[in-house]
Formats: sequence, C-alpha cells, structure tokens
Amino acid sequence: MKRRKFIGLLSGAAVMWPLAARAQQGKPPGRTFHVAVLLQGAERTMGRRLEALRAGLRELGHIEGQNIRLIVRWNEGELDRLSDLAAELLRDQPDVIVGAPVLAAVAAHKHTRTVPIVIANGSGPVQAGLAESYARPGGNVTGVVNLGDELTSKQLQLLKTIAPNTSHVGILTTGTAIIYEETLRDATRAASALNLKLVEVRIGTFDELPRLASLCGKGNCNGLLVTSDPLLQNWRAQIGKRKSPCSLFPT
Repeated sequence: MKRRKFIGLLSGAAVMWPLAARAQQGKPPGRTFHVAVLLQGAERTMGRRLEALRAGLRELGHIEGQNIRLIVRWNEGELDRLSDLAAELLRDQPDVIVGAPVLAAVAAHKHTRTVPIVIANGSGPVQAGLAESYARPGGNVTGVVNLGDELTSKQLQLLKTIAPNTSHVGILTTGTAIIYEETLRDATRAASALNLKLVEVRIGTFDELPRLASLCGKGNCNGLLVTSDPLLQNWRAQIGKRKSPCSLFPT
C-alpha cells in the first residue's frame, strides 16, 4: 500500500508531513494488508468517519476481505480506554494503525515505535511528543491534523462578521484537548483585537451540557466557540440544540 495514497483518504483542515520511518518494507505483491483503526467516540454517532475511510480505500482498489483487512476499535467516549485498545490492536501486528483524534495516536505511540501510525484528525501532535516538528517529525507518526491555533482567530472573525453585535463569546472546553491552553491564549488575543469578551466554560461530562443554557440563555454570551476537543466533537449535535444564537464548531 502506498503511504501517500492511504493518507490522502483522510480529510480535514490539515497539514501533512512525511513519515520518517517505515517498519514494514518489502511486502510481497498481492498480500493482504492489515489496517488497525482506533477511534474516539461511538460508532452510532461517529460512524460516518469510518465509512468515509472504507469508501476511500475502495476507490483506490483496497477491498476488505480481498486485499485489506480492517480491524476497528471504538472507545465509546472513554478516554482512559484508548491505551488498552491500542495495545489490543497492536498485538495483532498490523501493517499500520490509524488513530483519530491525536489522543488515539498518542495511545498507540505509547506501545510502538515501529508500526506506522497515521493521525486522521485532531490537534497538537508536536505538543504531544509525536513529532519533533511539522517540518522534520522523525519517528513513526504521520497524518493530517487540524491547525486549531490558526483557525481560532479566523473563527472569531467570522463570528463578528455574521453577527456584528456580538460582544461576549463563550469558549467551551472539557480540558482534555492537548492544545487547549494555546487555543485559549490565541482566542484571547483575537477577541481583544475584535473588541470581544471571552467567557470560559468548562464542562467535564455529557451530563453537564445543560450548563450551556444558563450561560447562553441569560445574556452572559451571545456567541459560542467550541474548541477542538475530542469529547465535544462527540456531543456537537447536543451542543447545537442548546440555546445559543451563534455557535462555531471545529472542523
């Protein structure tokens, strides 16, 4: 399987860097490739991502049951399960492991420095120690990531453009995102330039989502910036139903 074609299946507002080390070289033609996939969330709500991967593989001639074997594990939204699931997948000696978001790749990286790891989406691979830099990553990790630090100011600019009377913006997080502190710093700087006041909102569990109603429903904020957070991505449908006149979601 050609690495660049495989990575091309994975979409997002992203940057791609070359894989510095390949563990599996010189595979004989016609062999079946084993692809392990570790995903944050639940298939019932996030299954479209997996189907997109399968569809892209089929377009390139990689057919399950013929020349490719896909083994998938979901963590059902429990971040502390990622490490055990990664270890389980790696015991089967895959040719490559796909992780989404970056936290899934981090979990896989704890268990292997030889099996190639492809990040499908997320933020903060350098901060998480998966790569030395975007230009020269080194190691066994490649993929696509969201450049959340650059998108934050653009998101706030867009919010101000479509809702010019916005004055207070809630910035929502669970505190699990690798680059949240950087996102908060960038958002604070961008908000100041746009004459916006940021209101930080932290929630730890799905059951705390009703807090958004009290924040955005009583005039405390008239806009909502949802950070690139692995848990919040699972809850985006429920967040969108909360009373908020303007919500922005990470891509």
